[in-house]
Amino acid sequence: MALGKKLFKGAGAAVLTPIAIYEMENNVNDTNNNYNLTAYGSVSYPSSFKAVGNYSLNINALGEKASSGYLNHFGLTLEQNKSFSLFAYFTQPTDTYGKIAILQNKISVVCQNIGGTIRIQATKWVNGQSMVIGNGIVYRKTTTATFSTGTWYHIAVVQTGTGNTDFDLYVNGSLASVTQNSTGYGGYADEGFIVGSGPVYAGTQYWQYYGLIDHVKVFDDALQASQISDLANE
Repeated sequence: MALGKKLFKGAGAAVLTPIAIYEMENNVNDTNNNYNLTAYGSVSYPSSFKAVGNYSLNINALGEKASSGYLNHFGLTLEQNKSFSLFAYFTQPTDTYGKIAILQNKISVVCQNIGGTIRIQATKWVNGQSMVIGNGIVYRKTTTATFSTGTWYHIAVVQTGTGNTDFDLYVNGSLASVTQNSTGYGGYADEGFIVGSGPVYAGTQYWQYYGLIDHVKVFDDALQASQISDLANE
């Protein structure tokens, strides 16, 4: 699928084109090689287990931390309060946790082991703060549903406005039931857009993800529910 060739339009929705598609088709680029990611560590692209296409991104699927890795793109930029949408497929072979993606140090998606169950948690930094600046206040939305190992799921995080809680979390094309809380942390290195890990703090890479990720897409607008459903079922 060439970048910009396939448009997405739900019922009554405007046509939108992704600004980046990371297909994970045995490389770290989109189809047109316009949005290159840099691979760190021992990432691989297996063909035996994938969500879309012929390959997926394998970040240490066996949970062996010595061979972990992640992808990084420093050039993808979005304003903090601008509406955007982030999509990805993921699956976990174990009940470990880690960041599936972080977009511009402003919003992150983590696969989290909470009380012995796997849940998805979206985190947004507010008030001009970020993972980089100070001890920024964050708002979190965590799925009430739990997730199984060895199963592919489609997730979407959509920032719909400038308010502290103006972001939604979707699983398999449907708006997720979530719990909500706030906390504060920051002071991490500026890492741009990361797939498969958190940023660096005091020289250490945190929140490494151990599992598989496929077909990551970024839109510079807030997609509607019908469009998200279409993407999850394409």
